[in-house]
Amino acid sequence: MPGLNLDENQKETKGKIKSIVWSKSNGKCWYCGIQTNPFKNFSIDHSNSRSSNISNLVPCCKSCNTIKRGMTIEQFRTKFVDGKYITKQDLRTLEKFGVGLPTNNYHKFWFERDKKK
Repeated sequence: MPGLNLDENQKETKGKIKSIVWSKSNGKCWYCGIQTNPFKNFSIDHSNSRSSNISNLVPCCKSCNTIKRGMTIEQFRTKFVDGKYITKQDLRTLEKFGVGLPTNNYHKFWFERDKKK
């Protein structure tokens, strides 16, 4: 964590937590499924709440982590249409032309997809 002076035990604990979380998906982002690098483009996200319980921590790429920020999974899901992330600017443009978003849109994240295919 930037700006914190961690002692060796805290650094070791943080490293273990990061390793456990990364191994939940073998380094794939919990949301988009891209392969992350544990030393470069990898973040730890709170999947359902701000709880730091290990069961609530999931691997996340920097892009998804930046977009999701403090949203719940369901709030985050509403930002996608046909698998594409919709920005506020996109929404304004669609509204300008009278185009509404589908109400039956249900975006599946990587961790929800059938991985057997």
